[in-house]
Amino acid sequence: MRTWPILQLPTFRWPTRDTTRLYSLRTSTTKFAFWAHLTKFNSHYAPPSPSSFTTATSYFLRRRPTTKKSTTAHPRPILYIHVPSPALFPALLEWLYTGSWRELFAGMENAACGCERAFFGVLKNVKELEVVEEVYEVLAVYLLTHPDITVSEPFCKASIPFALLRSFMARSNWTNTDKLAVLLWWVRFESTPPAPPSTSSTTTLASQAVHIPSSSTTSLLHQLCAASSLRLGAGGDETLVVLDEEMELLTLYIDVLEISPGETEEMREMLPEAFDRLLAHRSTAAAFNPSFVRYASSDNRGISQVIGIDLGTTNSCVAVMDGKTPRVIENAEGGRTTPSVVAFTKDGELLVGTPAKRQAVVNPENTFFATKRLIGRRFEDPEVQKDIKQVAFKIVKHSNGDAWLEARGKRYSPAQIGAFILQNLKETAQQFLGKPVQSAVVTVPAYFNDAQRQATKDAGQIAGLDVKRVINEPTAAALAYGLEKAGDKIVAVYDLGGGTFDISVLELHAGVFEVKSTNGDTHLGGEDFDHTMVRYIVEQFKKQEGVDVGKDRMALQRIREAAEKAKIELSATSQTEINLPFITADATGPKHINMKLTRAQFESLTKPLVDRTIEPCKKALKDAGLSASEIQEVLLVGGMTRMPKVQETVKSLFGREPSKAVNPDEAVAIGAAIQGGVLSGAVDQLLLLDVTPLSLGIETLGGVFSRLINRNTTIPTKKSQIFSTAADGQTQVQIKVYQGERELVKDNKLLGQFNLVGIPPAPRGTPQIEVTFDIDADGIVNVAARDKTTGKDQSLTIAASSGLSEAEIERMVTQAEQFAESDKKRKEVIEASNHAESIINDTEKAMMEFKDKLDQDEMQKIKTQISELRELISKDPDENSAEAIKEKYGELQQASLKLFELMYKSRAHSEGQSTENTSTDAEFKDVNDTDGKKSS
Repeated sequence: MRTWPILQLPTFRWPTRDTTRLYSLRTSTTKFAFWAHLTKFNSHYAPPSPSSFTTATSYFLRRRPTTKKSTTAHPRPILYIHVPSPALFPALLEWLYTGSWRELFAGMENAACGCERAFFGVLKNVKELEVVEEVYEVLAVYLLTHPDITVSEPFCKASIPFALLRSFMARSNWTNTDKLAVLLWWVRFESTPPAPPSTSSTTTLASQAVHIPSSSTTSLLHQLCAASSLRLGAGGDETLVVLDEEMELLTLYIDVLEISPGETEEMREMLPEAFDRLLAHRSTAAAFNPSFVRYASSDNRGISQVIGIDLGTTNSCVAVMDGKTPRVIENAEGGRTTPSVVAFTKDGELLVGTPAKRQAVVNPENTFFATKRLIGRRFEDPEVQKDIKQVAFKIVKHSNGDAWLEARGKRYSPAQIGAFILQNLKETAQQFLGKPVQSAVVTVPAYFNDAQRQATKDAGQIAGLDVKRVINEPTAAALAYGLEKAGDKIVAVYDLGGGTFDISVLELHAGVFEVKSTNGDTHLGGEDFDHTMVRYIVEQFKKQEGVDVGKDRMALQRIREAAEKAKIELSATSQTEINLPFITADATGPKHINMKLTRAQFESLTKPLVDRTIEPCKKALKDAGLSASEIQEVLLVGGMTRMPKVQETVKSLFGREPSKAVNPDEAVAIGAAIQGGVLSGAVDQLLLLDVTPLSLGIETLGGVFSRLINRNTTIPTKKSQIFSTAADGQTQVQIKVYQGERELVKDNKLLGQFNLVGIPPAPRGTPQIEVTFDIDADGIVNVAARDKTTGKDQSLTIAASSGLSEAEIERMVTQAEQFAESDKKRKEVIEASNHAESIINDTEKAMMEFKDKLDQDEMQKIKTQISELRELISKDPDENSAEAIKEKYGELQQASLKLFELMYKSRAHSEGQSTENTSTDAEFKDVNDTDGKKSS
């Protein structure tokens, strides 16, 4: 079957006035005609204004001459276009779920539209094209602009009764999409489609769909309705919202023709704003489904509840939508954030969060923190080598070259450590919600590369979570800020967290959050401030005492915790003390650290780190095409933004006080929960348009980096480009995929590589190899290469460069489940042991009380069983079982029946005596009172 080409669009962009005119046109078909003829004739039109319409069924487009000398419009009309009616036939909905658009075009080479004798009139020497049948409008415009397409036979299948088709086409209360649905139904099923909806003055989901623009073209809405048969929706939760008309037609066009990525990129050049929104809508679960409609929140019954997780370097946070309001979920310790710390005890127990952090001083080699800085990184990475010298735990080289971690003889990937934290947060959410949680939105630093994003998704999979979306942390913070905000605003999000720094510039408009640019540093954060403090303290101690504690891991862990505490205190006070008694000892005795540190000293020490955030901010502003004065609000996110010097730097850079409208620790998780609400249908009227942070391309001759997708391109996106062979007779090419901003590939990051083989031998430069990059809504890259001559292709999903294989992920999932199972088993054993201890105490107390009333043999039997039970519960929980303990204390209870019977009788007797005494006393007092009264 022939692959149909899309219009070959020119590379120029429309002047603003023509873009405005496009939006002012009344129908989707008119807009398409305007666009199509512009590309065909490379000229502009002067269409009448909407207010000049006299009827709903007459509208002419006139082509302006291409010569600059002429100033009058060409008198010859080009197209005669209808205005759609309100109803949308339900068959279209069913078709989209059950059918295949492309089947409509089977055998199209020999089809179709009867250019000389069927539905379009005589096209030779055409002076006016009258579109007789609404259903063929799109095809008519397409064919008119592509005279190279030959058509000779009737379009409709012979099995479709022409008279019946004509009767459907004549329905005045149907739109062109209704009628296209009818035709598709016949082609697909060769049977009579369902009856159309009855005409109704109210347009609800129960009856029909509204064929009007959405809120983004509100200003034209009433003009459109006044000039045509369009109607506004009834309002309320049942209202059906429809995309802008030009987007509707683009969607339909793409679905029908299955347009290739390269061709859609050409369309983007012509309609950049509409097409970016179109692709974004098509990428989300809350998007229009079928292609050009979406339901209000109560009817968008998509996936189950989706939690939002901020997987941070230092602390992590989980939130969920509680109705229409995002809510942060407290952990078991009552904290709203959980330390991103994982530890393995000598007993093999896995600790996560506060319990892991609490024991770090006595177990530094097996306590992992800030492992997010290692995720998706190679062992040879300079940043990894720097971390090796600064942390107490072991960072090792895995067989695939990645940086892994080692504890108690076992190796773990950074993604696996992240998974333990995610699993902990998942359990926290499940306890709060009272039901299982399967889906999550997880955040990552905006400047994370593809390998790091994929590794984060792997962590979610290991934790048993279906990661529905990976979104950038600054974007999530902007969602938290802008959920209830009205009006348009340009905001910058300055995110300095525990391990990473991001700056993003966003435009907020009517529920649309569009990222204009992003920049950052994935190895700059609070951890670096801590390391600077630790080095300073160690150096000062060495000067004062002549002892170097830099190699003492336990001492370093104590100093690190003291440095972090001092850093936090200096955000609120001008001076703090660091006191660490018995930090080490030598021949003269124990040594202590006791020093004062002022805020000025701290700011001087960390000034280079704060200054490193300035250049990314300037680059982000430049990429967004904005000056600092155009930023209307600066949001601070991440714990390090509480540092006064950081706030001063931001104020100096942007010329305004930074906003404190969001909680720096919780905003990212809240934003993730809001995006989860969008995906599940709990939140509507909200669209997130994010960007790719780094340019993507391939290596070409000479080690040159050939960009296919530039940084700050709105995602999801696709881009294709034709390449060729570099040598005569070359039969294969190696596609090396890189990410970065340098001109030579050696300075950028290699994401992956693959070979395209089987290319027919030919002179260099002759074969045509189409390379296509596809970035999904998570920012994850897929690359494909196809030899256009043979049709052979090869593709690659970038999976953390040398990241985790499916087998490794599966093994880690099993391992995580085993840890969860062992934790559950350990908890059951501890609970059973506690209950057994309680039974032992009660039994021994009763034995002491009633030893004179029990047979000595019975006493000895009970003592023996107590001894056996005590021995059982003293075992290591990992070597014990709750069932064995329950069985043993059951035997003890059975043997102690007589003892407890005596105890209960004694208690009952004493309670009876107490009641009798109380009664007698009351009676006695009553008599005395009476006697007293009589005697007086």
